Amino acid sequence: IDNRCQPLCGKLHTVSMTLSRNKIQALQFISKTLTGQNIQFQITGRCAAVFYGVESEPYDIDIDVYKRDISCVEQLLGDRLVTPYHHFNDGVFDMHLFTTIIEGESVDVSQIEDAYYVDATGKRRALRSDIRNVQWFNLEGVDVPVQNRDELITYKKLVARDHDLKDVAVMEGVQKAA
Repeated sequence: IDNRCQPLCGKLHTVSMTLSRNKIQALQFISKTLTGQNIQFQITGRCAAVFYGVESEPYDIDIDVYKRDISCVEQLLGDRLVTPYHHFNDGVFDMHLFTTIIEGESVDVSQIEDAYYVDATGKRRALRSDIRNVQWFNLEGVDVPVQNRDELITYKKLVARDHDLKDVAVMEGVQKAA
């Protein structure tokens, strides 16, 4: 199914008001750059949640790419590399990623196949998401692929940090109101 260019159901103003100008420009640059190279990716995390009605400014921009594309993406987006591609484990997430700065914004780029979270019991569990299921949104003239809403809600429920559960409540409330 081609989900390209779905309307934001009256939420574009909210997205534009929630995201800083720099985040919007960074998202546009990322999308133009990666789609121009036919690289599949998705916006995830709080930044994705904004497209589904969450009105809290994200700390950073998180994107997922396939492992086969990570080195190419690092070359394309790594002009202002903060942390090169490496294994990352902070007790909540266990994944491979790099961090760069685009338009003054921190951008974490992780490879999607080997991404895990650590549950409340300390067990490592796979984060399941499929880039092929993205929802495309038009952000001020640029199409951006956002993690599928249901997959994002599932992810946020699994990770279960306070702000993730607040995001879920908003996203589920927006769906019921629609």
